[in-house]
Amino acid sequence: MGDILTNLFSNFSVWNKNLEDVEKFVDAGGDFSSIPLLNLHSLIKKSSIPYDMLPSLLPKLTFEQRQLLLDLDFWQKDTLDVKNFNFWVEVYSQVKEEEIQFEFVQGTTFSLFIKARFNIWTFDAEEPLYPEHDNYFITPDNQLLFEFDDDFYYVREIKMLIDVLYSNLGVEKAYAHLFKIISDSYSMMIEDEYRMKVGRLEEEGIVDYYRALEICSSLSSIPSLNNYLLKKKDNFIKSIFTKATKETPSDEEINNINVHANWPIHLYEELADIKEELSKIKSDKRKRYLQFDFVQLMNSTMVLNNSFNSSTLALTELGKETKNIVTLGFEYLIQQMKLSNSKPNSKPISKPNSKSKCDCGCDGEINNNNINVKIVEDYSFKEALKEEGIFKIYDFVDLYKCGYTLIKLNQQRIKNALKNSAFDSEKSEYFLGSYLNELVDNSFSLSSNINTAQIDNLLDYEKWNQKIEFFLSILPYIKSFHKTLSDLIKESKISDAYYLNYNLDNIDFEALIISSFARFVLDDVDANSNSSSKDKKPKMGLTISEFKKFIKDKEILIENKIADFNDSNKLKNKILQFRDTFGFREVAGFDKYLYEILDQHLSGILSSNDSGNDSGFDIAESDLIHVGGPIIFHPDLGADLEAVKQ
Repeated sequence: MGDILTNLFSNFSVWNKNLEDVEKFVDAGGDFSSIPLLNLHSLIKKSSIPYDMLPSLLPKLTFEQRQLLLDLDFWQKDTLDVKNFNFWVEVYSQVKEEEIQFEFVQGTTFSLFIKARFNIWTFDAEEPLYPEHDNYFITPDNQLLFEFDDDFYYVREIKMLIDVLYSNLGVEKAYAHLFKIISDSYSMMIEDEYRMKVGRLEEEGIVDYYRALEICSSLSSIPSLNNYLLKKKDNFIKSIFTKATKETPSDEEINNINVHANWPIHLYEELADIKEELSKIKSDKRKRYLQFDFVQLMNSTMVLNNSFNSSTLALTELGKETKNIVTLGFEYLIQQMKLSNSKPNSKPISKPNSKSKCDCGCDGEINNNNINVKIVEDYSFKEALKEEGIFKIYDFVDLYKCGYTLIKLNQQRIKNALKNSAFDSEKSEYFLGSYLNELVDNSFSLSSNINTAQIDNLLDYEKWNQKIEFFLSILPYIKSFHKTLSDLIKESKISDAYYLNYNLDNIDFEALIISSFARFVLDDVDANSNSSSKDKKPKMGLTISEFKKFIKDKEILIENKIADFNDSNKLKNKILQFRDTFGFREVAGFDKYLYEILDQHLSGILSSNDSGNDSGFDIAESDLIHVGGPIIFHPDLGADLEAVKQ
């Protein structure tokens, strides 16, 4: 069978190649009935097929294909997407073959559409009652009135399709058909059609919203995840004796599986370790199941993100996110298997209500009731893993569940911490500073880098985990700083006029902590030089001269870059002293955080001709307005400076 993933994608790359010139394919009478559903849908919705060709294409499709295309576009998760369905109303109104139009207008999807978009009333031509606006039309038999909203622009198309219904059914039957739509329960119609839609799409390997939720769910904790994996392991061991195996999809189901034409296939060519494990599988049935399982997982992520109509870029991001979760889960599962194999397996396996010898190649005995089964060395769990790898027992959904649980648990910790500290709103989250906001934002975008590291392996996951631990540890301190600043503002003890490069509403934790660190360094310099200026220091900022003095320190900035943390003894020692003095010793990673925000705000702060200039650097006050990092006092503060001194 070859490489499972390579074989899976081969057919779709062939279609993409053959359909480069779709117009010629249509003109030549190409057979669209053999195109996989999602490829066909992508060709239509991504303008690979010119819009004016679509009315002539629909008759070339089978009835089932036309219905499935409507199924894909009429639902968003588990609700109707009537806005997206306007596309098909316009296309079908231009089809020349009236029997195709009649098929469309007679279908349940169209009935639900008009019930959702129109208020339909019975109309008496002899005693007419009209709405108090012009947004309505009357059916050809003058018995029904269709009322619509101002923002509905497809009235002409709907009127034409209603005319098709009347011309094919006749007045009496057409009226009865429409009146039934009015009379039937809307919720019951949706429920019935959703159930029918689910069945049709499942035959194409496309799961419904609730099944997708089940497939892409996470576990509530790490112990729950490990218990889930242990249960699958135990079930596998039992299957050795009971011959119970996971149900294998039929050949028809395998042939019907669909992968979206714009799914980023190239990303999965990088999964060397997973491909190596897959290559150990010997059973063709297991290979077919894993192939089906993989496609179900991909489609489930698309269903949950409503991505069937998304751009290629959006699908690439979703594909990258899914790939990252799967590879992280793979590494976690491999790690757990190694830990499991290092422990003796003494747990008894039982099989009820049987009395026979096991014929799987071992000498286990199975008795009437729940009796222990002996697992011998010639066919053990460890040997099964060694011979056919983890995919003998686990599948792609399991890998995703592992990775997604690891990610989701950390995301939930961040959410809870932000909520409890009141930094979960746009109004307050700015105070965290750019470094921590970037960490939070990227932690919820798994296709992005999280402070330069993709979370697709355990090593980078652990680094991310350490960053989150730091974030959770420092959050109470940030909350305290925020409260102090808010109190000063409320009491009118500070104002925008005091500061040159900040307004009160954009001072954040980074500005406060860098200012405090600069003050700490300058205080030490003043102490060593016996400066009397130490008696009166601004509490929340630096004067321009103090700012220049701090920047001039050649052990802080070297050639316009922040000194290396390990090479500059003064900088390193000062950061560690500051950490201990201000009570941040218990926050693991604070020293690294402070160094990184210093680097972010101060490196490159001098212009090129000022670097290395021992006489200091001259920078216009107008330029200082745009400087980040330390808070700088306005030079015109004068006597008001006393209000913010220690």
